[in-house]
Amino acid sequence: MTVLTSFLLITNCQDTLPERPQPQIQEVKMIDNLSGKSALFIGDSQTSAYGWGWQDILSKNVGFTFKNTAVPGKSTSWMKEVLVKELKSKKYDFVFIFGGVNDIWGGEMPVPTFDRVQEMVNIANDNGAVVVVLTGSDKRMAVSTQNWWRDDYISIYEGYQFLLMDFLEDCIVIDTREVGRNRKVDCGDIYCHYTLTGHKKLATIVENTLRMY
Repeated sequence: MTVLTSFLLITNCQDTLPERPQPQIQEVKMIDNLSGKSALFIGDSQTSAYGWGWQDILSKNVGFTFKNTAVPGKSTSWMKEVLVKELKSKKYDFVFIFGGVNDIWGGEMPVPTFDRVQEMVNIANDNGAVVVVLTGSDKRMAVSTQNWWRDDYISIYEGYQFLLMDFLEDCIVIDTREVGRNRKVDCGDIYCHYTLTGHKKLATIVENTLRMY
């Protein structure tokens, strides 16, 4: 069975899939006190607004010490390599993963991208971290309609988001699709790279979710 066939079967059967149990994460108990915890951020352009992006805002608000490794245009394959390298030299309380858009934009189907994110989650868990994965924007609302590639790309990316929210295990998955739905305010370009307002909104969503645990 090909990756495309697998994805289509998952998509077509999503209404009949059994309810997925919530991940059991022992490390979540440390979220009772966020201040002073260490965080590693793995990502692409959406996390590479150094000094003013959502990762900086979140870390300042909750009191994280953090390292940001995000680089624009990078895929999850690159992110996995960076994660392995970083965890060889340091333990982190939290690992944040926000990626996949460049994989999909580059022509990859959702399943292998999802599998790679799950591999990163497993690696970070083995290192003792609480892993947080962000879904990204609602591309149907956020991405400009003035592009011929829009609908095909968005449909595939939505499949990837569905996999993250319904099948990713042993981590906290945060639905961040709300950021970008007000495109004129949240997005700075046709691809919805976030404005400062968008970054602030994203940081608030992540912080509020963490404080629920």
